[in-house]
Amino acid sequence: MPRVVVFDRTGAPDVLHLVDEPLDEPGNGEVRIRIEAAGVNRLDQMMRAGHLRRIHHRAGRIRRPAARRP
Repeated sequence: MPRVVVFDRTGAPDVLHLVDEPLDEPGNGEVRIRIEAAGVNRLDQMMRAGHLRRIHHRAGRIRRPAARRP
């Protein structure tokens, strides 16, 4: 089970916590992406503090496509 750092409210760095996330199989029309890199920078700090809305910027590749429907 992957471990991820999350925050469920805005605030100081102590709002960050480590949790185990289940790794579900991709559904129909979905793909699993392995994250190769995820940047943490000033914008992430501002988002955590509540000054920006949540955004995601990641780089990766498709690992396993879901089954296709006929």
